[in-house]
Amino acid sequence: MTVLDITGKTIKEYDVCRAVATDEMMIVLKNKKGKLIVKNSIIGLSDFLDVYPNGELQVVGNAAVSFT
Repeated sequence: MTVLDITGKTIKEYDVCRAVATDEMMIVLKNKKGKLIVKNSIIGLSDFLDVYPNGELQVVGNAAVSFT
């Protein structure tokens, strides 16, 4: 299932997201079965990405992108 952020952009692996309702920050990863999950080990957050409705998350960056 594809989940879209508040701008309509598809959320993908290694995206860093902010939950609009709670301001919680999370990173999108794949679990062992290849399903996308959101995780924040500092606050104990771990959920499947598809539990979030479209427009609930805002992509603020991508952890796999580096700037030189």
